[in-house]
Amino acid sequence: MITWLASYPKSGNTWVRLLINAYFNDGHLDINRLPWGTGDNRPYYYQAVSPKPIQQLTREEIVLLRPAALLNLIEGVAQKPLLVKTHHVVGSINDIPLIPLIMTKRAFYIVRDPRAVCASYARHMDISIDESIGQMRDPEWTIGETAQFFHTLSTWSSHVSSWINCEAFPVHLVKYENLIDDPGRVLRGMLERIGFEDIDDDRIQRAVDACTLRNLQMQEAEHGFEESPRDLHFFGGKPWQQVLTEEQVHRIESDHKSIMDQLGYDPITL
Repeated sequence: MITWLASYPKSGNTWVRLLINAYFNDGHLDINRLPWGTGDNRPYYYQAVSPKPIQQLTREEIVLLRPAALLNLIEGVAQKPLLVKTHHVVGSINDIPLIPLIMTKRAFYIVRDPRAVCASYARHMDISIDESIGQMRDPEWTIGETAQFFHTLSTWSSHVSSWINCEAFPVHLVKYENLIDDPGRVLRGMLERIGFEDIDDDRIQRAVDACTLRNLQMQEAEHGFEESPRDLHFFGGKPWQQVLTEEQVHRIESDHKSIMDQLGYDPITL
């Protein structure tokens, strides 16, 4: 059964996986080797259940193969409990569920202020802020480095709502802002909800120390980061207050007011 680590892109999913991996490796961290928190769209799992090369598969065929690929993932990953990263919305394509209930034990949904998401996503994808705002309000929006392997996002509001208001399985909310304030407390809470016992506070602190921005930037500078989509520094970036104009802030707040209110992200005047 899968424990999902779910989020809209640029919301802290990578940081959560780094903390978990650092904890289980007693404070040692290789940012390019994260066995805890495997991705749900890795081609290997699909190729193992596909009758033809994955390069020849259409998106429709990828969706049809998804249940079998996820079953292959469940059986093939050694780390248990099984933690799986996803950016998919909770929904279906052609009646095929993207997050199959029968394979799901629980989920952690990692959420971040959409104004910060917008600024970080624009930098990450090398697009303008206005393009980022437009994509976050697009109900048909998908992302993916190849035509076949993609994540269905919909709007930021729809994505968040699909997870935090889901009643089909337990969903535990993790706010990025709480990670900033006290990553050790958030990590402990996640481990407790997963069911781990005898959680070591010293080990948690070593994991937190390993995952400071400075340490992550040093590793990336020396070894690169395989999950970065292009030749840029993955770890870093300016606060959204230094990036967005007042008009852009108002657009984001208008687009996503209901969910922002639900999550306590108050309007801010620059």
